[in-house]
Amino acid sequence: MSARSEARGGDAAYRDPTSPLKVGDRVRTHSGVGHVMHIAYSHALRDAVCTVAIDTRIRLRLAARDLQRID
Repeated sequence: MSARSEARGGDAAYRDPTSPLKVGDRVRTHSGVGHVMHIAYSHALRDAVCTVAIDTRIRLRLAARDLQRID
């Protein structure tokens, strides 16, 4: 299996509703509170990488393990 195929499989797994984070979830980061805009799989990190919008100008790409979900 190629790295690209593995990454696509990871993307599909993170779109699964059983995953801990979903697009639109409110999360707490070290920079403030924001919401998840996109979830991808990083082959290098072997973990999910989330794009989090803190406000209209600030978007951060952080590892899922660095995020705390807010209910």
